[in-house]
Amino acid sequence: THTLVLTATDEAGNTSEKTVSFEIPEENAYAENTSPEDGTTVHGNPTLSVKVTDPTDDQMTVAFKKGERYELGDAQIKESAGISSTAGTAGNDFGENTGNGFPWQIFEIQAGENADKEDEIRVQWQGISNNAKTFMYVYKQRQEAGIRWTPNRRQTGKT
Repeated sequence: THTLVLTATDEAGNTSEKTVSFEIPEENAYAENTSPEDGTTVHGNPTLSVKVTDPTDDQMTVAFKKGERYELGDAQIKESAGISSTAGTAGNDFGENTGNGFPWQIFEIQAGENADKEDEIRVQWQGISNNAKTFMYVYKQRQEAGIRWTPNRRQTGKT
């Protein structure tokens, strides 16, 4: 239960107060009895099933979508790394300390052949940064007048 208290005062100093109590129903549907279970390796054509429940009995439509997951070491990801020639700290938290400059890593990810511009692609990097100015840039490749890379998103943070 939530309580909203409204207080109004006019220029003459008269005050009025109104209290309104209300509840917000739980609206989040949840899934149970998923099959196959998360993490299961299935060969052939699996039968997918799930039971969804909505606390407010809203009518729901369930759809199964195909997804792909790549991890470093998979053929779809090419990695390169180094130290830039730009002056920086000698500390290099991506690997061994190899010089004075900023460490960088590039990961080229080849999306599946059925990927299109409406698909959602998530990129996650985990590591250690030695300062708060660690950037992750995500570029998308465009085939306009040759191949060129255009910025898609930039994330700043210390991980």
